[in-house]
Amino acid sequence: MRLSFKGLFFSGILLSLICLESSLVSAPSEHSFNPHLIYLRLHSLPADLPTDSSVLNKTCILDLRNLKATDEDAKILGAFVSRHATVKTPFFILQNEETSYSLVIPYKPSNLQALGIITLGPTVARIPAEIQIEVTSQDDHKAYLAFESGTTLESLITPKIDKVRDDEERLDKEHLSDNSPRADLDINASTTPATLIDPVLQRAYYLALGLVALKRLN
Repeated sequence: MRLSFKGLFFSGILLSLICLESSLVSAPSEHSFNPHLIYLRLHSLPADLPTDSSVLNKTCILDLRNLKATDEDAKILGAFVSRHATVKTPFFILQNEETSYSLVIPYKPSNLQALGIITLGPTVARIPAEIQIEVTSQDDHKAYLAFESGTTLESLITPKIDKVRDDEERLDKEHLSDNSPRADLDINASTTPATLIDPVLQRAYYLALGLVALKRLN
């Protein structure tokens, strides 16, 4: 009887730890780089959608990498993005080949003119992002999991890259200024950092800062 009680006791502890780990992984991640730039990582829809007030009048880096969703979930997210993305407070949407097709298809580059939406992702993604980053699926996934394991966002975006200046100038002229057609992209990473870097997030972050410096964003 005593052994049975111990077995039940440890089984209860194990179940509690599993539930705790599941809740930590599935919880949405939110980080403010500054009062005007916020990072949101979604793990589940529609549960992880933030409140409207959390992104009001802010530029947002919305991380949809590895996110699975139904068509209905995608519609809910699309409505949320449409309410808040503007040319002055754009959404930088991060995607990869593991992002559900229903989440990616509304944001094909041809649909993004003057909507305040800029997509970024590895070149291996099924639907190419507007800004394509030369990073393998394995390295992208490794960098993505690093933040889940406690690595700070700041360390994942350091050091600054020079290539982003080309993106700033192109978006300043084409994407955020008028409705002129976008040029074909040939974007290659310019550095190979020794430390673990999230190249997709890094590009989005410095691009947002650069557009602020160009006075294209609030």
